[in-house]
Amino acid sequence: MSAFQAYLRKEVMESSRQSKYLILGAFFGFFALSTPIMLRLLPGIIQNQMPDFPQQLMQFDAVYSVQNYIKNIYQLGNMAVAFTLMGVLAEERLQGKLIFPMSQGASMIGVVTAKLMHYTAAVAAIVFAATMLNYYYSMILFPESNLGMAAVMQSAGLLVTYFITRVILVTFASAIFVKPIAAGLTTLVISYLEPIAASIPRMKSFVAYNLVDAANHVLEAGAAMQPEVNGLVLTVAVTAQAIAMAIATVWWMRSKEIATGAGSQ
Repeated sequence: MSAFQAYLRKEVMESSRQSKYLILGAFFGFFALSTPIMLRLLPGIIQNQMPDFPQQLMQFDAVYSVQNYIKNIYQLGNMAVAFTLMGVLAEERLQGKLIFPMSQGASMIGVVTAKLMHYTAAVAAIVFAATMLNYYYSMILFPESNLGMAAVMQSAGLLVTYFITRVILVTFASAIFVKPIAAGLTTLVISYLEPIAASIPRMKSFVAYNLVDAANHVLEAGAAMQPEVNGLVLTVAVTAQAIAMAIATVWWMRSKEIATGAGSQ
């Protein structure tokens, strides 16, 4: 337990030194703030440039603002998480950073668990805070809207859950690939292919992307899941996938050399 706590503290110190919190916070915060501001300014900009443009197409509200933020965060937030965390295990193997803690009695389970706990907590806090920030400014800039706090909290929770699965996915990819960029790109490819899998009727209730879809849906319809998606099945499937990837990460790291060298492929 002491080795686990020491490695957890080391992760916090390294993330602070490498500005990972700042990078992720600034990225998600930027879109949380810029989305409602741009939507508020857009009708005036369009009116100045295109006076004949139908104004009814430029009537936005807080619901649309938060939904637009969710869409942006799915497309670009995946990039931020994948490229910020792509070296979470790959760099440590590449640079031989695991040799010392393992020689001091740290277990691979403890190392991987510390990383997963640290980064899932950090990303969850950032995503939740950014979503609530977007809601706050959306309500300020579109005060005529009626967007309930309960729906936004549920939507934020679904987004948090989705990005926790991305942290686990990029950690797993970082264990498999020596080169961090390969881990990042693999995570992105899987994340961006998931909507295709979710469009297949028999796959709908098994794909993590439906958490993003549900985060959008709850704001508009008041129900977290679309009728064709079984919420219980999706919850069990996503949880099972996350646990399986975490176990596979530990198994893979145990089966490989902990110091691969800069020239390994």
